[in-house]
Amino acid sequence: MDEIKLKIALNEYLNEIKSTTTTIINDNQKYLLDELQQAYMDIEYWEEALQIEQYKCQAFYSNSNTNTDTDTSTSTMDEYADSIHVQGKLYLRQQDFINSKRLYDDSFTYFEKTNNTIQQGHVLISLAGWSFFQSNSSTDDDQQKHLNMAMNCLKRSELMLDSNPALLVKCLDNQGLVYRLWGEYNIALDKYQQALQVVVDKETRSALLMHIADMYVALELPNDALTVYQDILLEISNTNHQEQQQDDLGIRGVLLHNIATIHVDQGEHELALEEFREALRIKQIAGGEHNPEVAKTLNSLGALHAGVFNDKLQALDYFKQALLIARIHVDHDHDNTDIMNALQNISLMEQDLYGERQP
Repeated sequence: MDEIKLKIALNEYLNEIKSTTTTIINDNQKYLLDELQQAYMDIEYWEEALQIEQYKCQAFYSNSNTNTDTDTSTSTMDEYADSIHVQGKLYLRQQDFINSKRLYDDSFTYFEKTNNTIQQGHVLISLAGWSFFQSNSSTDDDQQKHLNMAMNCLKRSELMLDSNPALLVKCLDNQGLVYRLWGEYNIALDKYQQALQVVVDKETRSALLMHIADMYVALELPNDALTVYQDILLEISNTNHQEQQQDDLGIRGVLLHNIATIHVDQGEHELALEEFREALRIKQIAGGEHNPEVAKTLNSLGALHAGVFNDKLQALDYFKQALLIARIHVDHDHDNTDIMNALQNISLMEQDLYGERQP
């Protein structure tokens, strides 16, 4: 009901703005529209956000046609092209791949006309994302084709972004993701490390370090991964910003889980048990007791109790809790991997405890 009320209020606000706005949007009106659009995006009302962007785009188009000053006209044309780019993103959010691709291509063409190489690089990153999303629902052969298209866009983009660190980091990070999917972990690691040399904000730096540690795990370099995980944990512990504490808490839970997993592999089971328990406690505080991340740690605790400490009863309890969380997040049990794994673990524990598998 709160969401419905908010939608009604936002629609009324938009109608008021439209009734008092001319075809030329002044700075204050643009600010109000941006704020309204962001409110829609925050509650994932992509269609409404798209309608606002289309309205702004029409005004930019009118401005570009009525302005004769070359510099101002170029700036307005860039605004128009940027608006088309944003519309492409909003169509992609709605999984309208045809309109999304069309608008990305149009915005790239406009940025070519104004020689705006940075924004060309930005659009190429979006086109890579479009190809990536296409790959998720494709057959193996088509998936490879789409990933190749994504990588081609990202490599072209990288050549245009030397003067924009934020976009360059995003480009390198996405290249790392594609190489990771291809199983080329050394190259992915190199891309993440390149991005780390450019990044300036703390949040992105922490995410890149997590990717780097994950690649060390994939390359069977657990000590290197452990060092990176512990460095991130120390950096988070030294953060004093109140507004960042909740986000950092979630990351801390993931880090402790990853560290515990390495300690299990290294045979340090008591230490791993302590870390898994702390990870569970923090994840429950950060994301709630029914967060999928909580289920992940519950499963690890169940496996540790069953396989190392031979406490099948405690393991059974952890697996049942994980099953409950998995069922909360799906519409049905059939063919859901998390649910099927939890049911199998429960069945195995009950067989060991009671001598037969329970229905």
